[in-house]
Amino acid sequence: MKKLNAFAFLSLFAMIVFCSSKEASVKEFIVDTSENVSTQLGGDLDEHGCVVSGGYTWSEVLQDCIRLFEQGIRVEKIDGNGAAFLVFSGDSIRVELFFSDGRESEILEQYALPEGGCAWSATDDGTKNVQLIEGLWTISQRGRIIYRQQQSENDAALGRLQIRTYEGLLPCASCPGIRYTLTVRNREYSGDGSFWLLLTYLDAEQGEDRSFVYTGRRFTQRGMPNDNNATVWQLVADDGETIFNFLYEDEKTLIRLNDKFEKSDNNLNYSLKLSCELLSKVDIFDIRNNIRFLNNSFISVVNCSQKLISLIFGTTALDGKEPSFSCELLSKVDIFDIRNNTSTRR
Repeated sequence: MKKLNAFAFLSLFAMIVFCSSKEASVKEFIVDTSENVSTQLGGDLDEHGCVVSGGYTWSEVLQDCIRLFEQGIRVEKIDGNGAAFLVFSGDSIRVELFFSDGRESEILEQYALPEGGCAWSATDDGTKNVQLIEGLWTISQRGRIIYRQQQSENDAALGRLQIRTYEGLLPCASCPGIRYTLTVRNREYSGDGSFWLLLTYLDAEQGEDRSFVYTGRRFTQRGMPNDNNATVWQLVADDGETIFNFLYEDEKTLIRLNDKFEKSDNNLNYSLKLSCELLSKVDIFDIRNNIRFLNNSFISVVNCSQKLISLIFGTTALDGKEPSFSCELLSKVDIFDIRNNTSTRR
């Protein structure tokens, strides 16, 4: 599956600067959340061969299976609950809209605005429009904004964008366990953010796993029963009804709480642990060969192995900063190939 590379991203950036009356920084645009809210997943592959249980969906404009969380721009519904995700084609001529309520995606075409700049619409009359307004992406319908990007998404004063993934196997009353995969995206110094959550009920139906995907907003609050200083993450799904509460114990551990913000009173394990996002050998090869671009990157992905980064780059720090790359366990031969640039793109 294709990854969003530096060239494609810079193409979108160049288009934005050309079309918009306000310059936009490279650091401010890209990635956001994923699949349909509370979507039940059956088989692992859809008709396009996308691994739905991994959060992948088919994009017509990119002709590829993508994770909206990573390659889409999330915009929030103005009145009511829900969200949409914008995915631009490589040349930025088209944008595909994905909606959290599960409706069919829509594709809009770029057109020039009379006052200068450009927008995207299905027709010239602007029935549904995508436009960058005052630095925030919006979707409007018949002149009224119906979706808008959150201000914190583009506020560089809140630090760099970061993505963290937590995983754990939690107890289940009617199955062997529930596997949680939680990915959170937020500004470094912001308590707000967005999330993608996959719940997999093991052997739930006649020996088959059943999975559900949620997306929504992450909020941070202070205090819980018996601990006024506790930090709690509250995840509010885009359906406006489903809520998950987690105690932020430390940067590596989350503990599931009930709806009263209480820990379980039994001795079972309700914790999620920080994990690393897996990158392929080719992905890391790309990172090495785009290191100048990534040193100025807008996003940090928590890495899980300083030793691996050291082996690949020959150091545990880049320009005096801790590296912000995720990793996978590679063999010594793989690492040798990466360092010597003998790996080739497929």
